[in-house]
Amino acid sequence: MFVDRIVLSFRGAGLERANTCLRKGQRLRKACSHVFRPLCSSDLPVNLPTDLETKRVMKPPLAERESIWSYPRPPRVEPNTRHLRVVHNQVTIAETRRGYRVLEYSHPPSYYIPLDDIDLQYVMVSSKVRSTFCEFKGEATYYDVEVGWEVSEGAAWSYDFPTRAYRMLKDHIAFYPAKVDACWVDEYRVRPEPRSFYGGWVTPLVKGVYPEEDVEDDEDSSGGDGKDSATQ
Repeated sequence: MFVDRIVLSFRGAGLERANTCLRKGQRLRKACSHVFRPLCSSDLPVNLPTDLETKRVMKPPLAERESIWSYPRPPRVEPNTRHLRVVHNQVTIAETRRGYRVLEYSHPPSYYIPLDDIDLQYVMVSSKVRSTFCEFKGEATYYDVEVGWEVSEGAAWSYDFPTRAYRMLKDHIAFYPAKVDACWVDEYRVRPEPRSFYGGWVTPLVKGVYPEEDVEDDEDSSGGDGKDSATQ
């Protein structure tokens, strides 16, 4: 009986302490209610690019997207101002807001990144993939991407001695989105051009690429295969 009274007294003391802490917490919460409050939709930036309900990157309006059928031939070269990033085996091997994009009729853009913005320890001239010739830009050199023990053959290309009209592409390298783990244009994850022979970057910034697919910011999305051609 004596032991039971001791146990009950301990339980009572513990309950009283718990109630005291609870009351103090409620007073603190009330006093700081102007500082700490639940996050609501009005707290979010108006121009937030991500749909929080679907967790997918929102596409620009259709009218604002470039049609690949409006691109010229011969290809046009334009300076790039978007944030480009190339990742392989969890390593960022290239990142820039510079470089160029090449626009050619019926193809999504190809992006050329300056050598200064590429971690060249992971990029080496390929010993297996032969060079090819582009009727517009000249002879293409191919590169393997090696990160750790993982090697992707012919994952990039460049024009060491481009023709005069495309001389600005010298000292730049372009990557196949199908042959690295991920490429990004701003917040948009790239998917490879459906025709594996080409190396264009498909994003919601362009339209007219068939089949049309949503480009998600999903870490598991990846591409197929790719080869160089005169349209890169």
